[in-house]
Amino acid sequence: MKKFLFSLLILFSALAVDAKNIDGISYSLNSTDKKAQVKGFAEGVSKSKLVIPDKVTSGGVTYKVTSIAKEAFMGADGLKSVEIGDYVETIGSGAFYASSVKTLVLGERVKIIGGSAFHDTNIESVVFPASLQIIRKLAFRNCEKLRSVSFGGEKLTSIESFAFSWCPLLASFNMPNSVTSLGESVFEDCYGLTKVSISEKLTVIPESAFCGCPIANLTIPASVTAIGKSAFFKCATPHIYIPGSVKSIGDWAFENSTCQSVHLNEGIASIGEYAFYETTQLKAVSIPSSVTSIGTRAFMRSAVENVQLSGNVKVIPEGLFYESNLKSLEIPQGVTEIGEWAFRMNPNLTDVTIAGSVKTIGKEAFDHCNIDRLLLGEGIEVIGNGAFYGLEVENLTLPKSVKSIGQYAFNNNLFNEVRPQNSVPCQLDEEGFSSWAYSDSRLVVPDGSLEAYRTAPGWRQFANIETVSGMSGIEDVVEALAVEPDDESVYYDMSGARTCDPESGKMYIKVDKTSKKRRVVVRRHHAR
Repeated sequence: MKKFLFSLLILFSALAVDAKNIDGISYSLNSTDKKAQVKGFAEGVSKSKLVIPDKVTSGGVTYKVTSIAKEAFMGADGLKSVEIGDYVETIGSGAFYASSVKTLVLGERVKIIGGSAFHDTNIESVVFPASLQIIRKLAFRNCEKLRSVSFGGEKLTSIESFAFSWCPLLASFNMPNSVTSLGESVFEDCYGLTKVSISEKLTVIPESAFCGCPIANLTIPASVTAIGKSAFFKCATPHIYIPGSVKSIGDWAFENSTCQSVHLNEGIASIGEYAFYETTQLKAVSIPSSVTSIGTRAFMRSAVENVQLSGNVKVIPEGLFYESNLKSLEIPQGVTEIGEWAFRMNPNLTDVTIAGSVKTIGKEAFDHCNIDRLLLGEGIEVIGNGAFYGLEVENLTLPKSVKSIGQYAFNNNLFNEVRPQNSVPCQLDEEGFSSWAYSDSRLVVPDGSLEAYRTAPGWRQFANIETVSGMSGIEDVVEALAVEPDDESVYYDMSGARTCDPESGKMYIKVDKTSKKRRVVVRRHHAR
């Protein structure tokens, strides 16, 4: 019985669908629902102008033309103009792929434009009807003459991957606010796309969505929660505002952009690798406290002169501002590690303060900077290989907490004085300092530790080792300070080392800036 019913179903289907050639066009006719599908040109027929009617009649029966089949007119070289009837709802995948279509008029009921439907055609402009709901992947890819796109309504919800990629003459795109989904690389390599409005219902800007588009006035709506990899590569917006609704900024998201400033709002949690790599006009950036993760080389080769870092980013990643333009830098309390090459080759970086929460300063972290003022907080334990290679300070104070100093850490520089604060010498690589420093710099060590430093590996290479005990009093300590105060008041411990975080109950020298003459007050400092 089942076999019999199945045979009847096949027979009924065969009777319900009929193929007909009408006015040079091949159709599939469904006598059950009275609908027709365009299959392509009839055999041997070629036209430069194709008009798909609303209805066709065959055998006295009228059919509504509701769809165009997959690959129906693919590769039609002579086809220049297409007008699609008002009952067509679906244009199949590859329907006009690689044809010569130049002008296109879409009917008022088109809902779905299939994948690669107009891929690699000569279309110059498109007006989408109010009925449009979905543009499938690759639909208009590589339409090298496409200059304008407009929408008649706001029913469109999805534009899929690569839909308008490689349309170099497309200058603007006014996305309907009904769009909730974009596919990756949807506008990739639209080199002329300077003006874009993004739907206020869109939540994710996907990978490479606008990669290579020189967007001149980018507005990211508050609906967006994530920006994908390379999403705005080569963006040309001068001032970028990223709302706090965005939780993650993907790898390479704004790489090679010409932005001059980036406003990162509270709420952003992560910034990906190379996110602002080679933003050669980006002068300033502030990392909000909500950011807990930054990827390697995120601002490498930027033009950033000033940066405010967040203490909630525990690890400053590898190469964060490598080859940038920083002038001063404060590593805030909360950061525990500075990664390799993090601030390497910032030739204008002269002033650096590092909080005591930092335990490790990585390999070549400040290599080839011109730092002439360095404050290392109490708590730093490891100073890596080449960390401060080429340091320009005259007097170097090393916190008591330092446990090891790596190869070339302070190489290529001659100091007036090097002042370790620990009476027990830390581990020092034999080449931790330059030969100039070993021969000509004064190593001033805590009272009672002279012999320990004279025999310790690395330290014993200093030719001039002495203690602070030779100082007659507080005035001598003050005179040894080579730095004028740059805040209202600054604190130094009794060895002359400046501190940014004086501890309650200890003796300090306080230097006030407000007086014409420098006043020295010795007091027990109480926690602020």
